[in-house]
Amino acid sequence: MLIAASPCSAAEIHFGDYGRVYINGKEYRSGLTAIYSVFSFSNRFFVSGLIDKEGSDSYFIKEINPENGTSVSLPQENKISQFYELKNNLYAVRDERQIIKLEDNQRILEKEIKPRSHVIQPEPLIACTWGQDTLDSRHRLDPVCYSPDLGWQKDVFWTTTAVEPKICHGQLKVLVSYHRKHALHWEILVMSPESGEEMGHIPTSEPTLGMDVCNYELEK
Repeated sequence: MLIAASPCSAAEIHFGDYGRVYINGKEYRSGLTAIYSVFSFSNRFFVSGLIDKEGSDSYFIKEINPENGTSVSLPQENKISQFYELKNNLYAVRDERQIIKLEDNQRILEKEIKPRSHVIQPEPLIACTWGQDTLDSRHRLDPVCYSPDLGWQKDVFWTTTAVEPKICHGQLKVLVSYHRKHALHWEILVMSPESGEEMGHIPTSEPTLGMDVCNYELEK
């Protein structure tokens, strides 16, 4: 049985420039130079990002108290790119191969994953890693979508991290790009979440802000 990743709770939280965080429409200063992810969990508000001091980056998770604007900082070894909730627990995804469980301001290693992973579904785990689109093959990364729990892996060139892969109506959809005749082309690759088997391709134009892969369907 496939279980979709739990979204944020009813509280609205998002981030802007210069380390600003907005909780239910009110602005807070996180103290971070850059923010990677925000998440509302059990009436608590979490932000991940970095502080750049004289060219040296330090990574943090911060829990913001919306009542007084104060925050508690949890130093991190590297970038936290994503939060998600599963079975009333909060998890954080590290860029460098790990998912950690956050418990009472403690970090517990949950499992090893591939570098640069974005978790699409936590149980059974399905994730995609992002790539870097370049005509120079020497600098191309080798991104994949994979499920260690279900035992499949497929080369998938997901490059635009602003458009997240999603599972919609029993299909895994990922925006991919490829070069043909010296031009960049885009399409949505559709796969089976259970097996990773390719189900088809949906041609699309260049991605736009707010694009949702779930709004595109295979032709019947």
